[in-house]
Amino acid sequence: MNVSVAAVARAMMCFLSMMFFAEAQLSATTFFGVDGDDGLLNIPSNESLAHCSSRCGDVNGISYPFGIGPGCFRPGFELTCDNTTQPPTLYIGSTRTRIIAMCSESGEVDIPLIGFNVTMRPDVHTYIRSWESPAKGFVIGNWSILYVVGCGVEVYLLDRDTNETMGSCMTLCSNDLEMMEKQAGGDCNGIGCCTINTTRELQGFRLRFFLQDDDNITQQFEWMQYAKAFLTYDDSYVFSTRDLVSSWINESSIHATMLNAGMQTMEVITVTAPMVIPTAILMLPTSAQTVRLLYLPQSSFSISIEFVNLDN
Repeated sequence: MNVSVAAVARAMMCFLSMMFFAEAQLSATTFFGVDGDDGLLNIPSNESLAHCSSRCGDVNGISYPFGIGPGCFRPGFELTCDNTTQPPTLYIGSTRTRIIAMCSESGEVDIPLIGFNVTMRPDVHTYIRSWESPAKGFVIGNWSILYVVGCGVEVYLLDRDTNETMGSCMTLCSNDLEMMEKQAGGDCNGIGCCTINTTRELQGFRLRFFLQDDDNITQQFEWMQYAKAFLTYDDSYVFSTRDLVSSWINESSIHATMLNAGMQTMEVITVTAPMVIPTAILMLPTSAQTVRLLYLPQSSFSISIEFVNLDN
């Protein structure tokens, strides 16, 4: 099974976050997210959260600041579990945005793939598509990748709030699909597929598709009339020319779209722990006395951590 660097890094980030949060003392912090009643304004004890569900259907690991039901979540982090479906379905607050996986400690939620399928006509050259976060404070991370699959298409990614162009890419095709398959080798290198990396967190975005005015494209148009764009958090997609001629891509190798929950103000966490914490993971020498670490799970959220060797 192929596991991408981004997926491994994400798993490690979630694991470290769980260690750091386990015995942490948190300062008062302002959170932004889904509006809701019954949110906790103070840091709860483990005992007060004992009644809170940690699972909804296939999604487990639900923990504070996220939560289901009164007394289980920080304002802005309410989740809803719909038990009328089989299996039960987890949503962000009162929205209809489904959560398919999450890491509560790092504030990351996976939602179904954000994607667009644009049916193009040879007499129309510009198409606009847009996306907006389902809740305030939930953003697309700055490591996400936008994939574009199509022929003779140029795409621009724009920040919804500032209209700033975040990046662009262009695809080219030939009449020989077999040759294109060999040239691409599964990569998105501009032959039938290209990519744009997000450079910062996005509350929303617009995509501007331009169909190039090319006689060669017009000749192929009958079987290359679709342009697809989708956003995922790693480079797991393997390009195939079959995705050019089909109405949608093969999602079997693609991970979901990841959103970061908004923790928009500085938060300081102090952790005191014996040095039995795996030093290989933390990359600390066993003889270390005190280490201060600035940990940045996302650009607007930082943690100051102090490890103390209790043997001294």
